[in-house]
Amino acid sequence: MNAAQNGDQNELSALAASSTGSIDPQGENSEQDNLQLQKDVSASASDMRSTSKQAVPKVVLDEPTFFRFSGPSEGPKKAGPLTIKVDMPRDTVKTFVGLLGIQDVNRIETCFLSGSEGAGYWQEIREASTPAFAELKQVFLALNLPVEITQIWQEEDRVGVTWICNVTEELELKALKRQFIPWDVYTLQVELRYVDGKWLINELWSE
Repeated sequence: MNAAQNGDQNELSALAASSTGSIDPQGENSEQDNLQLQKDVSASASDMRSTSKQAVPKVVLDEPTFFRFSGPSEGPKKAGPLTIKVDMPRDTVKTFVGLLGIQDVNRIETCFLSGSEGAGYWQEIREASTPAFAELKQVFLALNLPVEITQIWQEEDRVGVTWICNVTEELELKALKRQFIPWDVYTLQVELRYVDGKWLINELWSE
């Protein structure tokens, strides 16, 4: 072997040794890079999930909520054609009671979240499925504006509203064991959910 060949052989040996010695560090760096990439992808996916979730507007809880009654000297007047408005919880409550006041039972369903317990409860009332629900339907259809919201709270995409409104007719209910005269007050409570820009009734309770 001449000097040139010996030099070439030495260079090859050095290159091989250098390459062999660098395998493990490169592998560690590559693994670290992969782990960092996975973290970045996971964080990005988490950000996408959080931004894709609908933003729920904050409800002004301390806004004046009193719609005072004019007094028992004259009964509440029946409302005319009513526009459906469910942009805010107060709007949904007033729309719901207003539709009851004009006995528009068909459009009341637009105030409810489809498939919810509240929608099912209203369906029982609407269809008067039992003597008690038949009497409850009488009560609901005797309610009218104005309303007085007595309590309101918010927890993420849920809002609870309690209110009273007045009964406009004299009622004697045997199954419910209740009696009402005009201007008696009746308490209702709902839980609303925010869906697609609308506050819809998810659950409904009556006294």
